[in-house]
Amino acid sequence: MATKQGYLPICDPDFTPIAASTSNSFISRRAIDPSGRLGSLYDAYSDRVLSNSNINLSTQLAGSHRRPECFIKTCNVDECANLLKWWNIQDEQRLDVALQTITANGIGALINYSRPIDKYTRFIGYNYYSWTEYFEDDVFGRPNKSRSSRSDAHATHMIVLVNWGIDAIVVLQLPHDDEPINEIDNVLQKLSYHSTSED
Repeated sequence: MATKQGYLPICDPDFTPIAASTSNSFISRRAIDPSGRLGSLYDAYSDRVLSNSNINLSTQLAGSHRRPECFIKTCNVDECANLLKWWNIQDEQRLDVALQTITANGIGALINYSRPIDKYTRFIGYNYYSWTEYFEDDVFGRPNKSRSSRSDAHATHMIVLVNWGIDAIVVLQLPHDDEPINEIDNVLQKLSYHSTSED
């Protein structure tokens, strides 16, 4: 296990695998494109997984000991002018979603949310990691172990670590009536608590 800073974020914060740490050009991306797999080739200039290009290497798995997270957020108009930025989507990925060079799937579809955002808007986020799949450093030094189904001149990176789980956002627009708002918020807070409780 490695303890240095700068490694990729994984499902269990207490465990840091040596995942291709010999590279000095890590990038981290939310999985807007569901086709990506460990070993898939990636074009960072267009933020897309290259289809039918996969390198087969020995993989490692790390199970998660982390509890699910569920939280409820509100935001004002200024904060939410750019929902993808507000939700911590990487700058390059936001640009490619905005330019439609990649399809706005998953959380990326927030860019298409067109309803008014005001004090009655609630964002519910749910995050659960079940396991991390990754390549260790030494697999790249083993001769004749790498098999690629297809090479691609556009590839700039390879996916060396994948966190598997759920990363979801729900947008609710509550009734424009101040009287029931507190009651609704209490129900949402209870829902948030029970969705992460082990009881």
